[in-house]
Amino acid sequence: MVYEIAVNGMHCENCCAKVKNALQATAGVRHVDVRLDAGLARVVAEVPREQLEQAIRDAGYSVATN
Repeated sequence: MVYEIAVNGMHCENCCAKVKNALQATAGVRHVDVRLDAGLARVVAEVPREQLEQAIRDAGYSVATN
């Protein structure tokens, strides 16, 4: 599955790296791309979206809801 998750609270490249590392540490994640300008994480993973969102929250950021 490919997920696009809007991430709130990223202010710099270090923030992006923190989110990316948290997502990559999640079992079942194959690829992660985090874009500061878009406030977006694009994740290729074989896990539920909720698990990815929790990894982002655990890293200290929030997930934008629709």
